[in-house]
Amino acid sequence: MLKKRLTGNTMRNDSRLRKFMLLAASLGMIGIAWGGDTGIRKMGEENDIQIAITGSASTRYAAYWTVIDHTGESYKFEEAGEVPASFSYEGKAIDGTVTVMSDPGRLEVEIRKSGNRSRSSTQGKGSRIKISVQ
Repeated sequence: MLKKRLTGNTMRNDSRLRKFMLLAASLGMIGIAWGGDTGIRKMGEENDIQIAITGSASTRYAAYWTVIDHTGESYKFEEAGEVPASFSYEGKAIDGTVTVMSDPGRLEVEIRKSGNRSRSSTQGKGSRIKISVQ
């Protein structure tokens, strides 16, 4: 019966490959954890709009969004609630206004689209964030 023997060089290359793969996976996870974009996109993702509203605990907000689709038609949405909150829309652009409804209160709004990110924050009842992403 013949057996294939692994030479020391083959085993060393296999070990190097495993170490490289582990390093690459670790760096990718670190990038994602720090809010990085992996660059991996699905079809249609260029029109995905992700919104995250965060801030101090129990802060209430009111949000008004205008989403423009790929044909140029616009759609209006209203959202209200307490932080944290997140929303997803599909379109080529979005304009919005987010208002702090409680005192004290601090809001942070982040919009992501096609690998781009826009962030703004405000504090105090009645204060507003106006934000747009194309």
